[in-house]
Amino acid sequence: MASPSHVRSVESGSLGDEPQRLHSDSLQRLNSNFHVNSVLDQESAQAQVEGKPSHAKKKGALAGVFVPTCENMWGVLIFLRFYFIVGQAGIFQTLCIVTLSFVVALCTTASMSSIASSGGLVSSGGPYHMISRAMGPVLGASVGIMYWLAITMLAVLECLGAVESLVMAVPAMEFPMHMQALGSAFMAGLALTVWGGINIVTKLGMFFALVVLYTLFSFYFGLITAPHHVGDPLQEKWITGLSTETFWGNWASHYDSENNFGTALALFYPCFTGILSGANRADVLKDPPKHIKQGTFAAICFSFVM
Repeated sequence: MASPSHVRSVESGSLGDEPQRLHSDSLQRLNSNFHVNSVLDQESAQAQVEGKPSHAKKKGALAGVFVPTCENMWGVLIFLRFYFIVGQAGIFQTLCIVTLSFVVALCTTASMSSIASSGGLVSSGGPYHMISRAMGPVLGASVGIMYWLAITMLAVLECLGAVESLVMAVPAMEFPMHMQALGSAFMAGLALTVWGGINIVTKLGMFFALVVLYTLFSFYFGLITAPHHVGDPLQEKWITGLSTETFWGNWASHYDSENNFGTALALFYPCFTGILSGANRADVLKDPPKHIKQGTFAAICFSFVM
């Protein structure tokens, strides 16, 4: 049995060592915090040297995901080909086409969000990075190559659509091989914009988003305020305004010999290929797993209602 004096000496020794341990723990915590801050400062400096945005310049769900996703979904097909889809498929089948495309895009977004929510390196490098880290490099490479090709063709489609709209607005711009010449000029402008950096792309994206919203507002405003009768007898049967007779007359499909439900679906479905625009910018998002999920789901639901 230990003597009382021995117990007291041990207790006094323990009490004497307690301040030293507290001081040592405090120093360790200070050193750890200093190391973390140094690492963060080094990463921020390295990001600035490499041209990558620091955390202070990174985007949120609105500017980084919602706006670019909506812009990619509201492309030239909506403004230049949607009337053709409604005229061929009718209102009912057009609603079916839009709903079917929406459901597929919603399922794809849910899968992408589940991959992005795993965090770490999975959600920091865009769709290819996420797929390759989650499902392996073989599947990631195959999907990544197809995705790169699809994005390239989408850029070509948008440029050709811009040329068609320009020629419709200014017929004097039409000349031999105008599609190739003007389309190449638009593509060069896009390349220079992307080369300028993600901040320039984001700022221009916000501007063009306002232009698109104004266009959509003008469309709905014109639909509501369109006159039921006009002076020109050649246009009376085409401009009816809001009319139940016109609605039911366009409810059923009116396919010609060269089109059917499949061709109408194939023409409209590329509108929903822009759902990965937020994942493309995962590197510039403050919280990629959270912002990709929130921004993409919000963009799809908003575009479906529009």
